[in-house]
Amino acid sequence: MVLNRSTPKKLFVCGILIIAALVGFKIPEYIMVTLTPSLNHRIFIYDRTFEADEIGEGSYIVFDLKTEFIPDAVQVAKRVACNEGQELCNEGRDFYCDGKYLGTAKTHTLDGREHTLFIHKGKVPANHVFCMGDHYDSYDGRYYGFINKSTIKAIVHPVL
Repeated sequence: MVLNRSTPKKLFVCGILIIAALVGFKIPEYIMVTLTPSLNHRIFIYDRTFEADEIGEGSYIVFDLKTEFIPDAVQVAKRVACNEGQELCNEGRDFYCDGKYLGTAKTHTLDGREHTLFIHKGKVPANHVFCMGDHYDSYDGRYYGFINKSTIKAIVHPVL
């Protein structure tokens, strides 16, 4: 290799490009971007090394969702609205956790299909959570019910 004045500069640029490529491959493992209005936040940092007892009311979690409206499982993020052992009930389409109003379920999807309403009056079962989005149109626990904590892939922390 012939060394000249531009060699250190070329090595520096190559080094930066290699580092950028390596970081680019790692970013999807640590950062989640959501494009739907379901949550108030758009960018999250993953925490895949969590313990089940770290999941609490207000935590944002990631899990696979497969329902009648989502026949092929997709990974979603939702907020824990009611944790195991807390009292969850719905009065008609209004949902409450320990007496605190959570939100109202819609009768129909955005494309006009009728929603199935999750009905519950009692404690959230052990090792389960009830999740909701932050937006009225969020497809969440009001329609599909509880999520087993063992199926949670990550806790995510909002950045933006």
